[in-house]
Amino acid sequence: MRTSLQLISGIGDKNNFKISNIEDRYKALVEIAKSRAIVSVGLSFFRYNGKNANDGREMNYSVENYDILVFCVDEYVNEKEATEFLANHGFDFELQKSCGLPFYKGNDKKNDEFDSYSLRLLIIEMIQRKIPIVFHNGFADLIFLYQNFYCQLPNNLQTFLCDLKEMFSKGIYDTKYIAESEDRSIASFLEYTYYGRQLLNMERKFQDKWYVNIEFDTLDLNSPYSQIKDLSCVFLSKKPEGVKVCKNYSYHGWCVKGTSCPNSHNIHLILHEKIERKSKKAKQNINKVKKFYEDNKLCEENDEKNDEAKEKTFDPSANPMNVNSGIHSSGFDAFMTGYCFAVYIALYGGDKVDAKTKFTPTNIGLKRFHNSLYLTGKDIPLKVNASSYSRVSQNHKTKIEKIKKGDFINKQPNKNDNKAEDNV
Repeated sequence: MRTSLQLISGIGDKNNFKISNIEDRYKALVEIAKSRAIVSVGLSFFRYNGKNANDGREMNYSVENYDILVFCVDEYVNEKEATEFLANHGFDFELQKSCGLPFYKGNDKKNDEFDSYSLRLLIIEMIQRKIPIVFHNGFADLIFLYQNFYCQLPNNLQTFLCDLKEMFSKGIYDTKYIAESEDRSIASFLEYTYYGRQLLNMERKFQDKWYVNIEFDTLDLNSPYSQIKDLSCVFLSKKPEGVKVCKNYSYHGWCVKGTSCPNSHNIHLILHEKIERKSKKAKQNINKVKKFYEDNKLCEENDEKNDEAKEKTFDPSANPMNVNSGIHSSGFDAFMTGYCFAVYIALYGGDKVDAKTKFTPTNIGLKRFHNSLYLTGKDIPLKVNASSYSRVSQNHKTKIEKIKKGDFINKQPNKNDNKAEDNV
């Protein structure tokens, strides 16, 4: 299972994401994808390793996480608002320009100087291996991914969907759609969904239900290319005095006031308020979970360094946006998306999944979410299905035929002969 999220140089008019007619919305996003560029790609690879023999309810995953800086060699629009947002969240534009993996947009070029190491070849590898992919609010992500690393986008939506259906035959999943349709909570932005699913996962472990355990592949901690971020849930004994949560941020994950907002955008405060609104029984269950993790030293609250960090984080005048948290990183976003999806598998398919389970929508209990993308302002998802009235685009047809014939294999460095990944 692979998750992907991207940071981009701009999104144009935000109203384009709300256009009522989906065909018109697609065409507007196509123009944005052609004029803007991806600056960072987050990839998180999840491999299901089976259930713990000593704990039959534990579902184990090993994870490899990557945050890849990329640099578009074509001309593109770099919006001031997007640049400021990324800079405020720690994005290094100088590093991107000097070390970013170069790429061009649109169709493949002959004598491509970037052929040996490129995101294009990685996309091809995933198509060949038939790996299911997971996004959070993935409609625009897929449009950008297609234009930047695959080929020129088709002119109409249905053709685009036909192309996607053939490219990712094992399926596309959208955790925002799952969160919106199943959780029915006050918000479904990624950070809120992630910490909410993490809290649910803790509760499920305590209640002897199927839950997720994550193990990361070994990192060279001395490497300048390694980065560690603590994304564990923070339990609060009480809300810090004098701090108010920004309602707009708590519902949508963004605030028009940005760093000038006098209220807190801290996700742990937002979740604390959510817990406080729960029923007495639900709060008792969460308090039991909190005590369990505190007793086992799995909770951050008693860590002095974390206490100091939290004091700074919770001061709305000092750091209202948590701009130094680094949470807005494509690599961390990709991991959070994959984690949410793994928890949903435990929630809906725990009884069915084992280490040899084929990754099918039915086997993982997520058939109703298969090939369904969240659409802003719509009650129903966008289905990634081929239509009897539409065909794949010529650009895609030409490329997929080359992929099937193996025309790209010799361009890939250190190619191994591992078979396509069929397991979760």
